[in-house]
Amino acid sequence: MTEDNDKKDINPTAIMHNSTPDLPGILTVTLHEAVGLSRGAESSEPDVYKEYSGGSKHSHNEFKGNIFPCTACRFPQTLVEYDKCQTPINCYWGTTESPSWKGDYGKCKFYVTRITELTISLYHPTGSKLSQDVFLGSARVRPFNALEECTPKWLAIEDGIGMIRISYDYTSMGNKKLKEEDFDGHFYGVERKQSGCITQNTKGKFEAMYAGKLFETDKHFLSQVSSELPSRINHPFICPTTFYFQLEERLSLNSPLAIGGHLFSHLLEQQYFDVDRSRFYIAEILCALEYLHDEHHIFAWLKPRSVLLDGMGHIALCGFGLFISEISQGSPRRQHRLPEYPAPELLLGQNDNRMADWWTLGIFLYEMLTGLPLFYDEDPEKIADKILNQTIEVPESLPRAAQDIITGLLCRNPKQRLGAKGGVSEVKAHPFFEGIDWHTLIQRKYQPSFKPNYYSSHLEHHGVPESLEPPPSPPLLPFNLTRRYPEHRSYTSASRTHQVFIQTDNNWDLIWEDSHPQGFQFYNRATGEKQSILPQAVESITSEDAVQANETYITVPDQRQKLATLKEALQAGYDNVISQLLGYGVNLNVRMDEWRETPLLWAAQHENLSLVRLFLENGADANYGTSNLEDQYALIAAVRTGNQQIAEVLLKKSRRVICTIALSLAVDQNDGPMAKLLLENGVRCEFEETDRNPPYEPGPFDTDTCCHFPVGEEEEFIHPLFRAIVYGNEDMVRLLLSYGADANVGYHGLAWYKLKMDREERIKFECGRAIHVAMELRQHKIVELLLENGADINLGRPIWDVRTHSCKLVPRDVFQRVRAGLRAAVAAREEKKTAVTA
Repeated sequence: MTEDNDKKDINPTAIMHNSTPDLPGILTVTLHEAVGLSRGAESSEPDVYKEYSGGSKHSHNEFKGNIFPCTACRFPQTLVEYDKCQTPINCYWGTTESPSWKGDYGKCKFYVTRITELTISLYHPTGSKLSQDVFLGSARVRPFNALEECTPKWLAIEDGIGMIRISYDYTSMGNKKLKEEDFDGHFYGVERKQSGCITQNTKGKFEAMYAGKLFETDKHFLSQVSSELPSRINHPFICPTTFYFQLEERLSLNSPLAIGGHLFSHLLEQQYFDVDRSRFYIAEILCALEYLHDEHHIFAWLKPRSVLLDGMGHIALCGFGLFISEISQGSPRRQHRLPEYPAPELLLGQNDNRMADWWTLGIFLYEMLTGLPLFYDEDPEKIADKILNQTIEVPESLPRAAQDIITGLLCRNPKQRLGAKGGVSEVKAHPFFEGIDWHTLIQRKYQPSFKPNYYSSHLEHHGVPESLEPPPSPPLLPFNLTRRYPEHRSYTSASRTHQVFIQTDNNWDLIWEDSHPQGFQFYNRATGEKQSILPQAVESITSEDAVQANETYITVPDQRQKLATLKEALQAGYDNVISQLLGYGVNLNVRMDEWRETPLLWAAQHENLSLVRLFLENGADANYGTSNLEDQYALIAAVRTGNQQIAEVLLKKSRRVICTIALSLAVDQNDGPMAKLLLENGVRCEFEETDRNPPYEPGPFDTDTCCHFPVGEEEEFIHPLFRAIVYGNEDMVRLLLSYGADANVGYHGLAWYKLKMDREERIKFECGRAIHVAMELRQHKIVELLLENGADINLGRPIWDVRTHSCKLVPRDVFQRVRAGLRAAVAAREEKKTAVTA
C-alpha cells in the first residue's frame, strides 16, 4: 500500500480559514483515486484488485501499474460540478470499487466568477440503455476555504460508502479578457454572422462545457453587459449567464451547458411521465419561478425550450432572455417572446404578472402526464383561439390531486387562478405536492429517478407564433401520396430486369482428352465438330488443385479446368455438357472469375429452372452468395426476374434471413403474386436483432470511430412492412399483415436513400415503429389497417441497446402531430364501434 492509500481511513480534510481569491480565474480539479465505493449493500470492504463485474469474477493483478484499462470492469462515471457547470469524467483504471484516474484523464477546469461549492457525484453504469445508472453518492467541498493546501485531500462520499482523493488549484486571470480562441466553439445550424447562433464550447482552455448565443451589440449594450456580468441570478435550478466575449462584430453571452438536454425532448422519447416524476420536475420549476418572481421580478418568461436537465437529472432553467430581462431598465421588464401556450391575459394584451407563469406550470404538468399539450393543434394559428375558448377537460384517469391542480392552474381568470390569493405558498400547499420537503428539494438532496445520458441542442417552438418571428410554414408532405410509386423508383412491377435468354443446345457432349495437351473438349454428335477449352484461373481453388496445377502431367481434370469448362458451357447453352461435367465432381460453391456469380446464381438470373434443380442436386448451396453484386443470392435473382417457379424451388433451400430479404425485394417491386408465394411458403415478415452486423464498439482511447459502425439498419434489413408503408402501398400492407406481420415492429435508421428514393424532406421518424412513419406520411388508411391488426399507439420508440447508436430526435411539431393524429384515429375507431353496437 502507498502512503496515500494508508490515509483512506482518515476523516475528510478539515476546513481552514477562508481565503478570498482574485476573480475571475481558472479552478483546476484533479481526481486521483477512490476507495470502498459501494451501493451500500455490502458491509465488508472489497479486495482492491478483485471484484464482481458484469456477473463474472476476475483478477486485476495483471493490470496493476499497467497503462491499459481492464475492459471487463464497469468503472464508475463521475460528474464534477462547479457553479452549475458540469463536466463528466470517465474512469479506465483500478477496479469498480476502487477506481483510479491517470494524468489528464482525471482533470477538469472551470472558469470561476464567484465562490461556491464543488460537487463530485459518482454513478455505477449498468451498461444498458434499458436501465438507469446507479447513484453511488457524492462528495462536496468548498475549495476556496482551503486553497493554500496543495496536497491531495480525501473526501467522504455522502449518501453512499467510500472516499475519494482529489486536488485542486486556482489561477487568477487578472484583467485578461476572454477571446474566441479560448474555446473550441462549434456553431450549429446558421452562419457565424447571424444573430441567435448557438455555440457549444467544449474542452477548450477551461475544459468545461458552456452554451453561448450571439447578439448584435453596440457600445451601450456592451457597457451594460460588462458591468452586470456575472449574472446576479443564483439558484440551484437556474443556469446563469456567466461571461462574455466578442466575436467579430457580435457579442457572445455564455452560460453553463445543461448537459442533460431538453426536458420535453425526453418527454417525446418516453411518451409521458408518471405522476411522481412529473411532481418532482414541477416542484423544482416552481422553486425557480418563486425565486425569479421575488428576487428579480421576471414574469412570463418560461417556455418548453427553456426547461432542461443537468447531468444528474435536476431541472436547469436556461435562456439568455433571463439575463436580458435582468439588465433591462424600466417597465415592463419582459424582453422575451411568448410561450407556446400563453395565458389568456397575455393573448389579450394585459399586463404581465406572476399569474401567467402559474398558467404555464399547468400547461407543463398536463403535457407531462398525458404526453400532449392541452390546446394542441397542427395549425399554430388556431391554438390562440383554443386557449381562449376551448373547454378544458382533464382526463379522469389522472389522480384526483393532479386533476385538481391542473384545473386550478388553468383557470382563465387570473384573479381566480390557483396562487392568486396566497402566491407561491398557496401553490406549494396543494395536495398534489404532499410529501415533498421543500427545504430538501431546494438543496437538491432528492435523487432524480431519471439520469439523462445525452444532450439535445435544439427544441422547436410549436404553439402561438412568437413575437418578432413569422409563423412557421405549413407542414410539407414528403411526396405526393396519389402516386404509389414515385417516378424515380429504380424498379417497379413493369420494369424488372431480365438477363439475355440463352438458347439450349443439347447436341453437344463432353470429352476428356488424355493426350497432350490434356483438357476438356466439346463434341457435337451431329456434325463431329470439336471445341477446346483453355484453362482459366478462378478465385476459389483448393490447396489440392494448386499442387496439382504445378505438376508436369495431369491425369484428371483440375478445378481450374472444370470451372473454365462450366463457364463455357453456360455461355453456350450446353446443358447436356454441364450434366456430364458434374460427374467429374465440380465444386459449385465458387465464384466464376470476373463474373463473380456462382453457377447457381447464374442459372437463377437466366431463369434456367432445369439448371437450378441440377445444381441443387449436385451440392450447390443456395446460401452461398456474393457481396459485390446486386443479386447476392440465387433466390434474390429469382425474385428480381419475377420467376415464381425458380423462387419456389430456391426458398426451400435458403436461410430465413435471405427469404425475408427476398420478400423485401418483392415489396420494392410491387410484385404482389411473388410476395404472396413467399408468404405462403412460410417466409417471415421481420428480421431478428441478430441478423444485423453488430455496431463497432470503440475502445476507451479510440477517437477514430466515426466511419466504423452503422448509424442504423443496413438497407436490406429494413422490414418489408416499412417499405410498403413508405411506398404508400395499401394492398401490400394488407397482404403482409394478413400473413402475420407485426404491426408494432420497430426500426432504426429509416431514410429515403436506403430505399433508393431521392427526397429533400427526410423521414423524421428515422427510428420508430410502423404506425409512427405511417402517420408521419399521412397514410391514414394504412394507419387504420395497423390499428385493426393490433398496433399499440402507447408504445414508445424502440431502443437499440448498443452504446454506439443514438436514435435521432424527432422534431417536436412532427412528434406532436403524429401523436395527436394517432389518438384521433383510435378515438374514431372507438366511436365507430360504439355506433355499430348501438
